[in-house]
Amino acid sequence: MCGDTITIILFGSALMFMTSSRSKNAIRGMMYASCDANNESHDSIRQTRDYILQMRNIFYVAVIGFGMYFFSKYVFTTGLELFFSEEAESEGLPFIFNILNSAIRLCASLAFVYAYCKYLNVHRHIKIMLYVFFFLRNLLLTNILELVHEYDVELVAPVLDALLPCILVYSVFTHISTSKNNKKQKQRFAQ
Repeated sequence: MCGDTITIILFGSALMFMTSSRSKNAIRGMMYASCDANNESHDSIRQTRDYILQMRNIFYVAVIGFGMYFFSKYVFTTGLELFFSEEAESEGLPFIFNILNSAIRLCASLAFVYAYCKYLNVHRHIKIMLYVFFFLRNLLLTNILELVHEYDVELVAPVLDALLPCILVYSVFTHISTSKNNKKQKQRFAQ
């Protein structure tokens, strides 16, 4: 719950920064200044603007994914536990609500993967692997398809979490290599 609170604070701060008049005026000022500039600087300013718009769209996808996760975890799950007993979960309306809740969790995790892949611009093979990993993990964690009945599936899904350090290491190396490539390109452009 503390992590969710910190995430809400971070998203709120980022949204306030993005919608502040100061950042909007800075972007507008760059675009108006580019009218007087030569073609090369006009193109670089346009690329900067496009990058900012792309990052804003990725941010909104991440916010939507977190909103779905938050709604599923705190509103929908609490409502299901409050209004329906565990015995009634396998029939009728509670069954449909449980499937809907699991589908919302699945879509939320896929929204996070989409934002992650777009932000880091990962390779196609890694992107497919990440989608499959989180899709299978959430299918096992939620047991949305009701495929497994003999044992608790929630014990199997954390086994897949052993792959998360690999994802984090990949993220760090990708960020470092991207930063180095950007520095080299800036040095070439400056010359």
